[in-house]
Amino acid sequence: MVIGYDELLTRIEELEESTDAQFSEIYQALTQLLSKPDPKPRKPIGYRILDEEK
Repeated sequence: MVIGYDELLTRIEELEESTDAQFSEIYQALTQLLSKPDPKPRKPIGYRILDEEK
């Protein structure tokens, strides 16, 4: 029975390592998606008055 416990313990540790790596990747992707991008410069809205040269 002790041999079975050692094998089970080894498999659980391997599973923890693989899921930790996957959750780390998911966390990084979510952090990137939630970060706000820099706003793009916009043109002002409204009428423009042209200077008339005479």
